[in-house]
Amino acid sequence: MQEINFMEARLIGGISLDHSPSQYEAEFINVDRNENGLYTSFHPMDSLLSHYQVNLMNTAAFVQFEISPLERLKLILAARYDHFLYDYDIHQVIISVGVAFNFTKNIDH
Repeated sequence: MQEINFMEARLIGGISLDHSPSQYEAEFINVDRNENGLYTSFHPMDSLLSHYQVNLMNTAAFVQFEISPLERLKLILAARYDHFLYDYDIHQVIISVGVAFNFTKNIDH
């Protein structure tokens, strides 16, 4: 932070570095319900729904300029630059089922 002797101005700047490794795993499940339809428990199936690992690296730099031309007024100008790097290792099964129904009589639309 640099104080400037003009209208209580100051210049602030900095950098940041964030390394956030993460992983996620999800399995298909069977859900049990009681006679009232309320969910009571679940059991994992033998299939993997999703599994991934990611390494996230974020580097950033920022600068902020503040000036107070009036006693009760402060003007702020700020900028930030972020750079993200992702390194994914994804294992995923995708199953899709679709149905389309045309509600109009004209099939061309």
